[in-house]
Amino acid sequence: MVCKTVWTYYTNTVNAGKLTVNTDKTKIMVFRKGGRLPLNMNVYYNNSEIDIVSKFSYLGIVFSTGGSFSNAQSTLSGQAQKAIFKLNNYLYHLSEGYSI
Repeated sequence: MVCKTVWTYYTNTVNAGKLTVNTDKTKIMVFRKGGRLPLNMNVYYNNSEIDIVSKFSYLGIVFSTGGSFSNAQSTLSGQAQKAIFKLNNYLYHLSEGYSI
């Protein structure tokens, strides 16, 4: 199983480098094209269960298990609209002679 091989490599690398893993912040995402994960699929690190998530935001980009970037596109377009609204509001007040 590829996942088990990757997880074993990860744990060996962390242990060899004397790194610590914050299991409260650590999440796992299984990328797949359709289908559900088995209900009994659990991942443990040092006897702490790691959460399996369906969406994860990393550096402002939303990743989903299906590999689609539609969630990321929606999030980024919403942030852009918010920034444009603030800029327009600033320019409107500037043109009226108000100081901000």
